[in-house]
Amino acid sequence: MKVVSFGRAAAVMLLACATAAYAEDTRKKWQFGVGFSYWSTDDNIRSNSTTAYAPADPSQAGNLPSVLFSDPRPDQNELNEATIQDSFKLDFTATFGLTRWVSVELATSYFQGDVGNIEFYSQDVTVPIQLTRTFSDDSGQGINCNVVDCQQMNTQQAIRRTRNGFLPVGTITEVPVTLSGLVRFRPESPFDPYIGGGFGYIFTSLDTSTSRLSTPFLISASDPSGSNRLVVMKGFDDVQEFTNGLVVQNIRAGPRGLLDYPCQQVSVHPSVCVADPNRPAGGTAIAPLVATVEDGREYHLAGGVDYYFNEHVSVYIDSRYVWARSKVNVRIDNNQDQISVGIKDFGCEDQGLPMADRQGTQICRTLSGDVDVSNKYVVNDSVDDVQDLVLIQGGSIRLGGFSLGIGARFTF
Repeated sequence: MKVVSFGRAAAVMLLACATAAYAEDTRKKWQFGVGFSYWSTDDNIRSNSTTAYAPADPSQAGNLPSVLFSDPRPDQNELNEATIQDSFKLDFTATFGLTRWVSVELATSYFQGDVGNIEFYSQDVTVPIQLTRTFSDDSGQGINCNVVDCQQMNTQQAIRRTRNGFLPVGTITEVPVTLSGLVRFRPESPFDPYIGGGFGYIFTSLDTSTSRLSTPFLISASDPSGSNRLVVMKGFDDVQEFTNGLVVQNIRAGPRGLLDYPCQQVSVHPSVCVADPNRPAGGTAIAPLVATVEDGREYHLAGGVDYYFNEHVSVYIDSRYVWARSKVNVRIDNNQDQISVGIKDFGCEDQGLPMADRQGTQICRTLSGDVDVSNKYVVNDSVDDVQDLVLIQGGSIRLGGFSLGIGARFTF
């Protein structure tokens, strides 16, 4: 383990320096220190991929309840723990000795680390079609198929492309400023252990532009205005742009997959789903995926040892555990941790418009490629309108954790 190896190396360094050492009384003196430490965040976002929701129904009389929702992601996604990746940070300290035994310390650090990875799961469904000439119109448009070139759409078996992806969030910067009280056990010995504790404030920032996927997310998308497209997402900002205002047909929220649209599931037994007057029927736009970090207070415990070479120079090993209120928050659709949405993928766009109102080129996907049907009329244009599935899980990561560091102090 990296932290254990680092601690052993630091201990060996101190023992190797056991030459002529001096005891040092730091009462009424300043000590300025600089060093580096290994920082490990202990919080993470746990995957909900193994979740199956089966609420008990009183009418089942002791029988096993029915499963209402089973997460579609592979169970092995549970091994993914979205967190802040461990790394080294730079430390600066200023300590003043109140007495031989007690001193106060003002400290700050600089840390940068990668945040991730959150889960992005999709099922991209495409229905291949063939077009054949027909002379009957069942669409109700009153088209004379003896005059207009009418086409009948025949569908094939749907092609389902499943992608199970992991999305880096970006790079976080943490600058904590802390105040601690330290109690020394051997102030007159060159080998001077100490313990302490204190509080502080963590200043933070998060840069999502550094998020990069080794293999981009690809999903076909279309809309009723006649736009077929292949969306390529290379990082967090691309996913944010894709989800911003994305029109979906249904939304399931949270690990239990309760309906949030077209109605809100307020009760399972009995089943009660209430329509949301703020979201119209037939499709609603969602708010984008966003990642934020907040500044906040922290509390910590500390312990370590100083080893003095002379009355002015010493080296130290320092360990700390931090409890922090600050969090990285990854949310989608107005503060949801997780949503699963159905996205309507239109196969043959704009065919519902009267011939006189059509503008530009209308495209239908067929087995032999895209076909221009701007001068034709497809009598069953919605038969290949299918729904893709996109599931995104975010969450919160607290910034607290454990550090183990080494450095030098200079006493004046």
